[in-house]
Amino acid sequence: LALAPCAWLNYLAEGRLILTSANSGVNFFLGNFRGATGTYAALSPGTQEPEQQRQDTVRMAATIASLAAEHAISPSELSQAQASKILWSESLRQIAAAPSDWRRLMQRKSRLFWASYEIPDAEGYDVYRREAGAAFWLPIGFGTLVPLAGLGTLLALRSARPGHRQAATGLALATAACFLSVVVFFVFGRYRMVVVPFLLPLAGYGAVRLVELARRDTLRKFLAAVGVVIVLGIAAHLPVYSSAQRGVMDSAIYYNLGAAANRGSIAAFRLDK
Repeated sequence: LALAPCAWLNYLAEGRLILTSANSGVNFFLGNFRGATGTYAALSPGTQEPEQQRQDTVRMAATIASLAAEHAISPSELSQAQASKILWSESLRQIAAAPSDWRRLMQRKSRLFWASYEIPDAEGYDVYRREAGAAFWLPIGFGTLVPLAGLGTLLALRSARPGHRQAATGLALATAACFLSVVVFFVFGRYRMVVVPFLLPLAGYGAVRLVELARRDTLRKFLAAVGVVIVLGIAAHLPVYSSAQRGVMDSAIYYNLGAAANRGSIAAFRLDK
């Protein structure tokens, strides 16, 4: 029902049933082509504006279709939906041609998804946190949430209470669905945010049980729980990018902040006039 108005508008405009947008093909291609990094990469250098991306998508699809048909196909002949279908087919062809490379890519994307580093795109959490000052932020992030949620899942699934096991199973399945929906395409910090509401109850359960184990005379169980948190925490905090690579990605966020400040100053100047 929520998508129905959008789908109806798309049908009136395009004559096709498209639920939201015709971007699935290009998004799948960007996340799975030979040489993909696991996160976003522009189809052509310096073109990250939405309209330019749409033009690049159709142009690339036309090139691929021309090679397959052995005659020239103009980008103007393709709709966004047709271009998406072509890029889906090309992505699957490249995956089938080098399945071992694709498996390594999926491992890379899985690591990016669970890592503590928030991969920026138009917004950069790490940059904002630095600019706001450490005093305004608790030292808690995705890298803290993941190990506590992992512990909470293990303890809840082993609980003697059926309700705890059922709740943990449901939350774990929802987490897995969110994880797959992202890594099938490509990873951004804001894309994986959908998993946080399902991890929070598990992390809270893990934290509470950890305190309970510390209060009781169960040193062995407490140390085992702490060990799980430490191992998962180390895994989450292993670097996925070098400091130089992170600096390059952060520079785009500083550029966006500068552009936004410039627009604000222009608007203020016009108001003063």
